Amino acid sequence: MFCVRRHDSQSRVEDDDAVQIAVRVAPIGFRGIIRQLARELRVSYTHFIRKALDHGIAMLDTWESIIALREAYDLTSAAAMSSGDLDALGRLNQTAAYDFKHPQSLRTSFTASKNTSARIADLAIVCGIPLPRLAVLTVLVSVLTLPNSRGYRHALEDEIEAFERFVVYRRRVLLLGEGPDSGGADAPRRLR
Repeated sequence: MFCVRRHDSQSRVEDDDAVQIAVRVAPIGFRGIIRQLARELRVSYTHFIRKALDHGIAMLDTWESIIALREAYDLTSAAAMSSGDLDALGRLNQTAAYDFKHPQSLRTSFTASKNTSARIADLAIVCGIPLPRLAVLTVLVSVLTLPNSRGYRHALEDEIEAFERFVVYRRRVLLLGEGPDSGGADAPRRLR
């Protein structure tokens, strides 16, 4: 899954293609888990994160709930653009103050390729959450594909399950116009 060695010319090309994503909050223990996994694979923290971002966004793009969310976003966008419906345009621009279930302040940055960063940014707009939060979730999706049964996985799986519920809710908001202002009882606590 991860490459241990890079040629000097390869690292120069990657540096020219690099984008920084500033992360200020992540699930509790995120940095320690990633550092330990990187150490076990004998790669740097930065290299691990970069590869996990590449892998994680590819994985997210295959989720049925993400595919359905993108379709809902595209339908709402097309309807809003053709009719000029202000409510629909507002739903497209709605941003949720998405929180992790067990958040912890973290001051770090992720290095990603321009292509990967653009893919994550596009999905962040569709999801209506900040790019750094989605970048962290993208790394978690990748990390959970590593084959092991260690205890750290439970907390990370809880975060991904909460995100999946959020994606389903966001799709409903786009299609039906429900939202935090509508007072819907099904609104996740993050949007109330």
